[in-house]
Amino acid sequence: MQRLELELHSDKTKLVSMWDGEEGFDFLRFHHRRKVTETSKGQRFNETHQFPSNKAMQKMRDNVKGVFASRSTLLLDIQKMVEILNPKIIGMRNYYGLKNAGEQLNKMDWYIIKKFTLWYNYKTQNGRRHSGISKVRNTK
Repeated sequence: MQRLELELHSDKTKLVSMWDGEEGFDFLRFHHRRKVTETSKGQRFNETHQFPSNKAMQKMRDNVKGVFASRSTLLLDIQKMVEILNPKIIGMRNYYGLKNAGEQLNKMDWYIIKKFTLWYNYKTQNGRRHSGISKVRNTK
């Protein structure tokens, strides 16, 4: 570090012990943590798991929420909304779609379905909040 004339900022730097799996660190919107993994033959080994950090999850939710925020989207049909959302979802999946990120990405899928259902019910003037979830999930 001294050869490159770089210094660590004491307020922004945190040393963590990754060996026990109790702590982890966030870097490039991923949370890195050491966990024990077991193979199908019963062998156990330590592996660094990477999944989206809490800040990244909030940014993804805000991104999806921004699509539904405008009242002008109520004039669009379901297919047009799917066309607007698909590039955002594909981008999130491409960047965050690592081996251990499945649980967090499933939470995002559920969040998108809920937001889409609320939008659909508001569009069709259905007073019950989650009543059209089957229609939304079955839309191609």
